[in-house]
Amino acid sequence: MTKRTVFKARLSGEQFKALWQEAQENIARLRACHGHRFPPLEADWQKKYRCEACGGEAKAEYVASYCEGFAAAGGDPRTICANIQERPA
Repeated sequence: MTKRTVFKARLSGEQFKALWQEAQENIARLRACHGHRFPPLEADWQKKYRCEACGGEAKAEYVASYCEGFAAAGGDPRTICANIQERPA
């Protein structure tokens, strides 16, 4: 029988607080932005993309969902992200 090794991430209280604060600041930047502009998306869905307007970072899923909502409101999603495709009607 083989013994499996389990690795657990351990953060100190200070490390956790710093990560939490960083995440909260990023969320605040994204929510306050009234003109997101993201670089073209790549095939890597884990990569984070930085908004040129607010500096907030988001994964491709967020960018794609934001563009979908922008299109539903009558906007052109390609103004948010150049290589995003509009959904057919």
